[in-house]
Amino acid sequence: MNDEGKNELNRDAKKRVAKTKKAKDKVGEPTTGETETAAKSVADKPLNVSRAVGASGTFVAGGTGARLISVGFGNIVGTNRIVAIVNPDSAPVKRICAEAKERGLLIDVTQGRRKRAAIICDSDHVILSTLQPETIAGRILGND
Repeated sequence: MNDEGKNELNRDAKKRVAKTKKAKDKVGEPTTGETETAAKSVADKPLNVSRAVGASGTFVAGGTGARLISVGFGNIVGTNRIVAIVNPDSAPVKRICAEAKERGLLIDVTQGRRKRAAIICDSDHVILSTLQPETIAGRILGND
C-alpha cells in the first residue's frame, strides 16, 4: 500500500474515533442513542470486499489496498492492525486477555469452541480465534 492510501486510512480512522469520543464526552457515558449514532457513522461507509484468488481465507478491501484475513466463522481482521499472533494458553497471554476483557477490548470469535490463537492488535484489542497461530500466519503470508 502506498503512503497516500495509508494516510487516507489513518485520517478516516481518526475522524471515526473523534466522532465516537465526541458522543461520549457529551454526558460522560453515552446513552443508547448516542452509542447507536456513533456506531451508525462508522457503519455508513460500507467496506467493498472482493474475494482474493484461492480459498486461503484472504480478502482484499476494494479501493483501500488493505489485506483482510478470515479468522474463523465468517469473521475478518485487517492484517495491518495485527501486532502478534500467540498461543492463548500461557500465563502472560491469559493476563493480557483478562486485562483486555476488563477494558472491553477482548473480541471472542470462537463461538464457544476452544481458543487456539490470540491475535493482539495495535489498538490493544485482543481477538480470540479457534484457528492455530500457524494457520493465521499462513493466511497473512498468502500461503494456502
